[in-house]
Amino acid sequence: MTLRVLVPQDFTGQLATESTSSGFHEPGILTPVQVGNWDFEAATPCYLANLRDTCEAPDTVTAWGRYLALTRGSAVGAGHSANGSGLWLDYDYFPDEGFSENTSEYGRSAVKTGTTEPDADGLEFTQWQEKPVLRTDQSFTMSAWVMLDRLDGMRTAVSQRGIHESAGWIKFNSTLGRWQFSISDDDVTTTSGATVNSTSLAEEGVWTHLGGVYDAERNQIRLYVNGVLEGTTENITFTPMASTGPLLVGRTLWRDNIVDQWTGGIDDVAVFQGALTDTSVFMLYNSYVPPVAGSNTLLRGQKLTENQYLRSDAGNYRLMMQVDGNLVLTQAGVPLWDAETWNNPGAELVFQPDGNVVVYASDGTPLWNTKTWATAADKLVLRDDGDLVLLDPSGQVLWRR
Repeated sequence: MTLRVLVPQDFTGQLATESTSSGFHEPGILTPVQVGNWDFEAATPCYLANLRDTCEAPDTVTAWGRYLALTRGSAVGAGHSANGSGLWLDYDYFPDEGFSENTSEYGRSAVKTGTTEPDADGLEFTQWQEKPVLRTDQSFTMSAWVMLDRLDGMRTAVSQRGIHESAGWIKFNSTLGRWQFSISDDDVTTTSGATVNSTSLAEEGVWTHLGGVYDAERNQIRLYVNGVLEGTTENITFTPMASTGPLLVGRTLWRDNIVDQWTGGIDDVAVFQGALTDTSVFMLYNSYVPPVAGSNTLLRGQKLTENQYLRSDAGNYRLMMQVDGNLVLTQAGVPLWDAETWNNPGAELVFQPDGNVVVYASDGTPLWNTKTWATAADKLVLRDDGDLVLLDPSGQVLWRR
């Protein structure tokens, strides 16, 4: 048996890009406990509030048996994952089915305590007891996949409420056009708090993974977008309030009012008691985007348009055609190489029939190429070690990043 002294990254984890790693993501031994997970695969929409066996989304992962009890008008539709389901919220009672009633839509964590006796129509209704999920005066993490279908108001995806305020919440701030994670000091309407904002702008109609972390040991809060740390607020001088209310999905409590109606989709809500590390958040994000056969290869005649990418089978590396027109290779979200074609929105990567791979501007101007015209190159491959290579049918490397 070989013994060695434990070092900090043994506890906190590290990314594959870090020099002391073994080339793989290592989560560390201080792994927080998952205390809630709602993927909405078994969720049911809410036409009549609390009608038995409807208006609910079970937690099918953790052992606490908590549901999200859904309010009237909450719908279930396409989720983030292929062929999966997600929660869809807005202000309207099933407008796609011809109704126009205004509704307040969200989910709240609760357990079932029974059902009512049948009413005159023979209907039974679920009796709910609301339950908190997180100890918000200790380190915690909340995360979700979200899609906005409008950018004209404040929208909260996940929060946990108290009596007068929410202790922590992830939202879209329409004034800034960015994602935001916040915590509150006391459960009073005059409470102070702390906030961290994303560096990237929120996009309409795009599934995005958000993670908010309160780290009591470091006195900081962190915000992650698609697995990448985008903001940190240091030197938090207070301990967040110990909220006794339920976890809310699609709303938050602010100054005694339930506000910030979400409009769009929410999926794969996952919350943890403890502060997920940078590595753990990226691994969580990565777990929802499994590799697809052939996704690491671009063939002759194929192209990558904005937000499309190649992904190594191991999942650590991506070659993405960004919305700004830059072709970028990343490892765990960290840029390794780019084609220097930024400031060209609408650009695309084209694998031409002549064997050349070219980045074209939206007007057809060539911006970058592999200079492999008139060759037998037939596949661009992103390997598991991050090697980006252009191969001919015999496997010979004709170009390498």
